[in-house]
Amino acid sequence: MMTTGKTKLLAVICMLTLVLTGCSSEETSAKATAGEFTYKVMNQAVSTSVGTGENKLETDQQFLTVDLEITNDSEQDVRIDAYFFSLLNGEEEHFIADRATVYANMDQDGELTESFYLNTIPPGETKIGKIVFELPEDVAKQTDLKLVVKGAQTGSDLEQKEIKLDN
Repeated sequence: MMTTGKTKLLAVICMLTLVLTGCSSEETSAKATAGEFTYKVMNQAVSTSVGTGENKLETDQQFLTVDLEITNDSEQDVRIDAYFFSLLNGEEEHFIADRATVYANMDQDGELTESFYLNTIPPGETKIGKIVFELPEDVAKQTDLKLVVKGAQTGSDLEQKEIKLDN
């Protein structure tokens, strides 16, 4: 049987564990909620080109393409653009390759698909699409990459979460 002192110590340790775990901004699964958006990584691939046919863009580096599903859990329409995403490898931050992301979201006729990128997601709806980062080969193939996703800006508050990518 535990004494009162041991019981109190165990309770404090449990509470600290819960508090510290809850403070983390990193989501360990392929899904994260930031603000009023739910992001889910569906797939990722490394290649030297994005797009298809005549609508193809190539690089001397590597394109890391991330297929995402985004759900707008807010009460308003939200336009999704490059501002919502970045990539971390250690302390180094990388930003979306806008042109490559547009090519990755085009159909065979060169038209933008109904992806989330550069489109509005109505309240309660889910859209899928691709985001692309142009990276040196050694960075693109690292195993510690984290996708940073952001919620909508409301006043001075901006919630962001990290999703560990499975390379």
